[in-house]
Amino acid sequence: MPALKNLFYKAVLLIALLPFIPQESFGQNLRANLMFAPFYSPADGSYLETYLTLDGASLKIKKNNLGEYHANVQITMIFRQDSVIKAINKYELSSPAFADTANRPAFVDYQRILLKPGTYDFEIAIGDAAKPEKVFKSNQPIEITYDKGQVALSGIQLLESFSKAETESATTRSGYNVVPKSSGYYGPSRDRLKFYAEVYNADTILGDNSRFLLSWYLQPYESGSKLGKYTYYRTVTAKQVNVLLNEIDIKALPSGNYLLAIEAKDKEGKLIAYTSTMVQRYNPDADSIQASVLANVATLDFAKSFQNIDTLKYY
Repeated sequence: MPALKNLFYKAVLLIALLPFIPQESFGQNLRANLMFAPFYSPADGSYLETYLTLDGASLKIKKNNLGEYHANVQITMIFRQDSVIKAINKYELSSPAFADTANRPAFVDYQRILLKPGTYDFEIAIGDAAKPEKVFKSNQPIEITYDKGQVALSGIQLLESFSKAETESATTRSGYNVVPKSSGYYGPSRDRLKFYAEVYNADTILGDNSRFLLSWYLQPYESGSKLGKYTYYRTVTAKQVNVLLNEIDIKALPSGNYLLAIEAKDKEGKLIAYTSTMVQRYNPDADSIQASVLANVATLDFAKSFQNIDTLKYY
């Protein structure tokens, strides 16, 4: 892995991922996933985005005057430095209306919190409003840094989907409506890994309208080797903010833990920015194909046709 300081703390799961478990639990009953990714705005400065998905079936619902069912979740996010609260975001989240008690799909909460560069203790408390006695809390250290004297990458925002924006919304980015994904888990039904990231300061550091190389790739989490089949490149023109919105076909990607990494290199090929996030793939179809190929390779007997030692040396 390149020994280069990231602009921001990597996007991570607040609750450590378990191997191939599609949904993590915040408490005995409430089920939710949380991811976060840091970004920078030339107008507002650095900020953290949080993507929280709640399982509607794990919440207690109540009926309103219109005959619809709702659930409410109380959420508090606190950011401390040396025990001093620097930012707090406390709110009650209402679910979309459920038509009936049997069909309660998951729903997503999306927040942006302005945070100056620095190291923080991030605490989140989350609980079903109907069960105030059951509140789950967790702490996670995060570091947000921004140096205008270097080319830098944001965190990586994993996406459920993206499409051309007809109108602006809270999740519109660079002319696209993006739907954040709150888990790095990709099960058998997933065949595309979609993501969004930004590059900052390329125009001032490399020169306005200079060209530089962006690459993105997957690599096994346990090793630093790029997977050639899942490595991609693009030459871009330096701007104040360069955008990378793309997707990777992972239909044939075997089960395992991987890093999705993004690199920026200057015209001399020098690495100038790097960031990554962990993803998990569970793909039994690809695993069975891979096992079959390996089994066939193990039984090949083409080497038996070479009986002459000189021939073997030549090959």
